[in-house]
Amino acid sequence: MKKRARLCRCRCRYLGRWELVPELSLYESGDAPRQGNYVLEASGEGVAVEIDWIDGQGESGSARYSGPIDGSEIPIEGPGSPKLTMTHVDEGTLDSAVYVDGQQVAWAQRRASANGQLLAVVQTGREPEGQPFRNFQVYRRIGD
Repeated sequence: MKKRARLCRCRCRYLGRWELVPELSLYESGDAPRQGNYVLEASGEGVAVEIDWIDGQGESGSARYSGPIDGSEIPIEGPGSPKLTMTHVDEGTLDSAVYVDGQQVAWAQRRASANGQLLAVVQTGREPEGQPFRNFQVYRRIGD
């Protein structure tokens, strides 16, 4: 049975423009960013995501993707032909996962506070050696 596309027309608290609160970030893997911006916008039948950051060494990075929020697979660039899913859990929560060869290799959850002013992001995955990790970030709303 084909999944029905969910239009992102809700008043989802996770949608908006967010700025990283670096002192509240906890990283088990990678270099914790010292600065970052996160944008989640309604786009067509789903959500567009833009993330920009500056790491501890002053190097900048970015990621951009978009797609439906019904859990359907979206092909993305990378080794092993990865696929991304995004799932609207509730008005405050958006989950995503990355799969390679049918196996989940990463997961993230974005959860907005009840008043919509903070966004907590949890990321899990495995290091190249197979060790699991969990990274946690907090963002403050800077716009809609």
